[in-house]
Amino acid sequence: MEDRGRDPPARRGAEAHLRRRDSGSDFAYGFLNASVLFCVGAMTLIGSFKAGAEGDYTLLLTKSVMDGFMSIVFTAAMGIGVAFSAIPSSCTRGAHAASCG
Repeated sequence: MEDRGRDPPARRGAEAHLRRRDSGSDFAYGFLNASVLFCVGAMTLIGSFKAGAEGDYTLLLTKSVMDGFMSIVFTAAMGIGVAFSAIPSSCTRGAHAASCG
């Protein structure tokens, strides 16, 4: 039988992390944090308005690439709820762009 006191620290940390991720609140935590980060910000608002008014999507595409990289990091840390934050993020950007066009 394995002695639990002799496990390497990385293994004990990984087991604790997996046990913590079993709770249902991780989905909501990841969804809420990612939605707020991706939907509220100067680049989101200005990029959406610029895309709708002038047809210039460069700022919005730059923000989308940055959000893509951050979502990878967030998903690793907070779970699958981050992936579902794409829905309100897309709706927010689309609504802002449509209101200016």
